[in-house]
Amino acid sequence: MRLMAFTPLGRRTILSGLFINGVILDLNKIYTEILMLDGYDELEAKIKAGKELPRNPEKLVRRGLKALEKIKYLVERLNEVTDISNAIYKPYEIVLKPPIQNPSKIIGIGLNYRSHVKEADEKLPKEPVVFSKASSSIIGPYDPIILPKISSKVDYEGELAIVIGAKCKDVDENEAFKYILGYMAANDVTARDIEFRSPIQFFLSKSIDTFLPIGPGITFRDHIHDPNNLKLITKLNGEIVQNACTGEMLFKVNVIVSKLSSYLTLLPGDIILTGTPSGVGFARNPPRYLRKGDVVEVSIENVGVIRNRII
Repeated sequence: MRLMAFTPLGRRTILSGLFINGVILDLNKIYTEILMLDGYDELEAKIKAGKELPRNPEKLVRRGLKALEKIKYLVERLNEVTDISNAIYKPYEIVLKPPIQNPSKIIGIGLNYRSHVKEADEKLPKEPVVFSKASSSIIGPYDPIILPKISSKVDYEGELAIVIGAKCKDVDENEAFKYILGYMAANDVTARDIEFRSPIQFFLSKSIDTFLPIGPGITFRDHIHDPNNLKLITKLNGEIVQNACTGEMLFKVNVIVSKLSSYLTLLPGDIILTGTPSGVGFARNPPRYLRKGDVVEVSIENVGVIRNRII
C-alpha cells in the first residue's frame, strides 16, 4: 500500500489517496462513508474525517503515524462500503503529485555507499555526511526536470528516501524504525559545476527548482520487510547506470534516523535522502551529464518507480 497525492483529470484539487490493488482510493471520501456506517450523521462524519484523514495530502502526512492507524482501520472496513464507485480512480484517470510538498526539513546523506566514495575519490566518512535541500526543489514522480541556465553539468543520483512519521529526538538505533512512516524513491539531482566550486556548494547545487523528484507515493513501513536490503536501479534512457542494494549503505536507515535525531527534532513529513551508489554521471569516463530529451528513472524494490524527462 502507498499513500498518494493526486489530482483527478480535469480538476485542480489535490487529494489524499491510497494505492491498493491497482487503483487509487479517495481516502477522505471513503473514511467519511465508514464513519456514517458507524452512526455519525453526514456533517459529523465529514468533520471527523477532515481531522483524522484530511483531503489535503500535506495535512494528512503531518498526522504521520496517527493517519497510518486510521488508514489501516479503513482498509479493514473497506468491504462494508457498498458503493465506492465515486471514490475510486484508475491510474489513467489521475495525475500524481509529490507525496510531500512542504516538509519542515529535507536532509541528505552524502558518501553513504562505499562504491560512490571510491568513484568520488573521497575518504570513507566516520560519521554521516549531512546536507540539506530546499523544499522548493520538490517535484512529482513523473514531472519534468528543468535544466537551469546557470549549470551545464546536471547529474542524477538515485536514492531511497525516508519519510518520518512521528516527532522524535534522541532516538535509539533499535527504536528508530518505529518513527518512520514509510519510504519513497528519490532523485537527488545535482549541478556538479556549482557543487564543486570553491568553497563547495552542497545546498545551492542541490536546491535548484525541480531538482528533487520523489514518489511515486509513500510506501508504508509495514510493507517494507527490510529497508536495509532493497534493490536500487537508476536508468538513463533505458540503460542501467546505477545498480546497487541499500544493504551497501555505510550508515543504515535506523542509524541515520538515530544520528540525525541526536542533533535535530525530526517531525512528521520530514524527508531524509539516504545517499546514492556508484554510477553517477560526473564519475564516468567521459562524464555523462543530463541533456534535453533524456529520461531518468529511479526504481527501488517494493517502493516504486519515478521517471522524469529532462527539458
